[in-house]
Amino acid sequence: MSFGDLTYLVVDTETTGLNPPADKVVSVAGVWVRAGQGPFRRESFLVDPGIPIPPEASAIHHIVDRHVAGAPALGEVLPVFQKDDFDAYVAHNAAFDFGFLPRAGRPVLCTMRLARKVWPKLSKYSNQYLRYFLQLEVTEAEGLPAHEALADALVTSRLLLKELAWLQENPQPGVETIQDLIAWAEAPNLLETCQFGSKHRGVPWARVPKDYLAWMKREVKDMDPDLRHTVEHYLQ
Repeated sequence: MSFGDLTYLVVDTETTGLNPPADKVVSVAGVWVRAGQGPFRRESFLVDPGIPIPPEASAIHHIVDRHVAGAPALGEVLPVFQKDDFDAYVAHNAAFDFGFLPRAGRPVLCTMRLARKVWPKLSKYSNQYLRYFLQLEVTEAEGLPAHEALADALVTSRLLLKELAWLQENPQPGVETIQDLIAWAEAPNLLETCQFGSKHRGVPWARVPKDYLAWMKREVKDMDPDLRHTVEHYLQ
């Protein structure tokens, strides 16, 4: 079945930190979307993480311990997001959210990876940056805090629809199924301008000295796939 004919479940999480399994989910939301249509269902839950929420996390999502006191555990709400009423999961920076959530045997599409393919020269790819750069109409999220799980999931659902519309107008060779689309989105991109560090920031990668690239490859352990691909490309 073509990826344009599917039903997607767009999910977002808020957490106690960045490192599962030590960190836990405090809020999870889902928005069901059909390609070519708007969101048609949404669910959102506060979740008791079983550990204190650190102030660094609360400063981002504004959820504190008293908000989740008496809330269900994550395992109690997950069945809502694991039914047979959708074909694929979607998340913005899916590697993060699905570090906390099980994939339940479903394909997972990342709208951030897809955005890097569709709009390759942007300076940022955060959810909210893309929302305003693309002038997305997200009336469903009006009045919701910007970093609340449901608000972010609603923004991602509109971003997904924008990306699918772009793909309909600009079909890519060999990209027909959801598996094709995920593989295309996840393939590393060759970056144009260095945004790493300060020494060569703003310089085209083709002009960054090879000894600096070699240092990056040797010493920088947390490079994302695009950055690593670019460094290795220009070291050849």
